[in-house]
Amino acid sequence: MKLTVREIARLAGVSPATVSRALNGQQGMSEATRRRVCRILEDHPENRRGRRKQKSGNIGLLFLQKPLYPWNFFEKVNIFLRTFGPEWKLFLLPPTLSASRLELYRSRNEIDGLLIYGFSRAGEELETVLEKIPHVWISSRIRENGHTDILMGNELAGRLAARYLIQKGCRNPGCLEIPCANPGGAARCEGFRFEFFARKLPCQVLSLKMPYLENTGFDELEKYFSEFVRQNLLSGMDGLFCPESYPAPALYLALHRFASDAPFPPVVFGNHSPEYLSGLNPPAASVDLGDEVLAEYACRELFRLIHEDRVPDERSRIFVNPRLVLPRCDS
Repeated sequence: MKLTVREIARLAGVSPATVSRALNGQQGMSEATRRRVCRILEDHPENRRGRRKQKSGNIGLLFLQKPLYPWNFFEKVNIFLRTFGPEWKLFLLPPTLSASRLELYRSRNEIDGLLIYGFSRAGEELETVLEKIPHVWISSRIRENGHTDILMGNELAGRLAARYLIQKGCRNPGCLEIPCANPGGAARCEGFRFEFFARKLPCQVLSLKMPYLENTGFDELEKYFSEFVRQNLLSGMDGLFCPESYPAPALYLALHRFASDAPFPPVVFGNHSPEYLSGLNPPAASVDLGDEVLAEYACRELFRLIHEDRVPDERSRIFVNPRLVLPRCDS
């Protein structure tokens, strides 16, 4: 018999409301009480006897931070997941997921594995639970303990973007630095600047003063980019690199509005997201970071761990190479 909230409350000597708060990561209890609830989930004999006897068919996709393109990656993972059989289901877990809630899923055998999309620590308590569940980190920072990382080639993506502008004849491009919680964009900018440095060519670094991109809507983006383009007016620049595709419509609107007298420069985006790039005029180049390959590698590695019924016990890193996507006019 599975543990219920009421049964956990009885065993822990607390109210069902307290158990619910603990499972949802809410405040209003001591840390000792929260740990006691987690310990019951871990040690209850009914859970130990039933654990891992039968697969639930559930795979969790946990975003540790608010992503710019969540549904893109969710869809690609979901498509590839179906190749392992119709019984497997993917569901999203929020960045606010508590360790106690994840422990409840695990103890009830309601989750078989996790794909973790993030670039910072999951938190000590959450990582303690992760040690008991097969999991793969995607696009994450490189960690030191036993795990599997599927990593994007962000710096190489920036270098590919730089080579494209150089091939277009650009000798004084602008590299647009946008505040972003995800360090991938900054890494792409670093790769872009390095390519020009290695070739002893100039490159202007343009920092946009605005809140984190993840927290900015289109209307606000339009305002920030309009002010930015109006102040800079592409003075002396003959090309432009933007590390993310999310702000592409706002950037193009500002360029058409405030720099209409100057020739439209070649533009390349460091992330290929057709929903933001498909309507641009003139078309822009972009760098495909390999989301489909990331999804495939991550799923294959996770299912290997699930079938071996173990968590990662040694470091394994897989780097996915990006590729340049040319606009129609350059194809």
